[in-house]
Amino acid sequence: MTIIALPPTVTPTIVCPAWCKLSEADHLEQLPETEGCLIHYSTTHTTTGAEGHTFEVFLTRTAYTDGSPDERDGWAADMLYVEGQSMTREQTTEHARAILRLAAEVSDRA
Repeated sequence: MTIIALPPTVTPTIVCPAWCKLSEADHLEQLPETEGCLIHYSTTHTTTGAEGHTFEVFLTRTAYTDGSPDERDGWAADMLYVEGQSMTREQTTEHARAILRLAAEVSDRA
């Protein structure tokens, strides 16, 4: 567990990845709830598929205020969410490769 003990007059420096959509004020507000870590959120991308079904995809990163990833307790710092299901970077990459293989296979048959 990380505990941040700062005097009330000291504000920590917040380092965000370029894709994080939250403001510094949002991050400072979440610090007490997240044991001194930040949860960075990307913009949510919505895609419309067959029959008008839409699904949302977004990325999160759990990190310390200096930007270094928080991977305590074996959790992955970076998670991709697709329709509320979380995947690690490795799982996301494998899913993307599988989709690309299938798309290429379909294209080869056309």
